[in-house]
Amino acid sequence: MKTIYVLRHAKSSWQDLSLSDHDRPLAPRGEKAAPLMGQVLTAFEIPPTLILTSTAKRARETAEMAFESFGKHTSSGKNAVELEVIVNPAVYGASPSTLIKILRELPQKHDAVVIVGHNPAMEELVSLLCFNVNHGGLLLPTATLAHVIAEIDQWDQLQKGVGILHALIFPRLAKRLLGLKTI
Repeated sequence: MKTIYVLRHAKSSWQDLSLSDHDRPLAPRGEKAAPLMGQVLTAFEIPPTLILTSTAKRARETAEMAFESFGKHTSSGKNAVELEVIVNPAVYGASPSTLIKILRELPQKHDAVVIVGHNPAMEELVSLLCFNVNHGGLLLPTATLAHVIAEIDQWDQLQKGVGILHALIFPRLAKRLLGLKTI
């Protein structure tokens, strides 16, 4: 089995309209949600060992903040996890089919990965993997995490319909689960 955590980037800022879409940073709400989702990742039985992220600033910042928090919560004892980070330009603007191709090429040593990217591709990726449909009506608001288990032994076996959606966690739900005040 392989595990894919699909994380849509956290809320981005539209404050500086002179910035390109690629260069938009996180908004204050996104800066709070990203570390929270890193804490959520520590609760899963199979921790990620690879982070695959878009080159867009908001996606990179989401990945950095989430995994800084993830590292703080798994840095001691038997839960220690070594994380590899790949910033892949192909993830930005990729179609769900392209994302599946990228995932198929991952090193076999990784049993669980997180992919940080953008909608509509993140929603469509989960829909394709779990329901074998392009537009399954699945909504991933900003900073939402989808936990997908793929019934495969190797990444190159990844294809449409092999995934099972185990969890869909929104930041507000995460705060409640962790016993924190809502965002």
